[in-house]
Amino acid sequence: MSLDKEYQTDKNIVYEIKFTQASVSANPRITEEDDKYVPVFPHEARMRNLTYATELYADIVMTKKELDNEFEFDNKTGQRRRKVK
Repeated sequence: MSLDKEYQTDKNIVYEIKFTQASVSANPRITEEDDKYVPVFPHEARMRNLTYATELYADIVMTKKELDNEFEFDNKTGQRRRKVK
C-alpha cells in the first residue's frame, strides 16, 4: 500500500472558512481558589507570574465548494481562476 494513495485529495474541492461575529471579553480575569472570577491587571499578572489574556469568541462558518472543470485552484494565492486553454 502506497502512502500517496492515503493522502490524495480531490483538487476540485475548496474549503472556505470565515470567522464572523468576533468579540473579545471585556476584562482579563482569573479564577481564584474559591472559584470566584476576579479581574486581573497587567501589574498583578506580572507579580503572580500569570498570563495577561482574555477570551476571544467567534462564529466559524466552513463551506465546501466544488470547482467546475473550467476553473483551477491556485495553491499559492488560495484563489480559483479560469483555466487558460
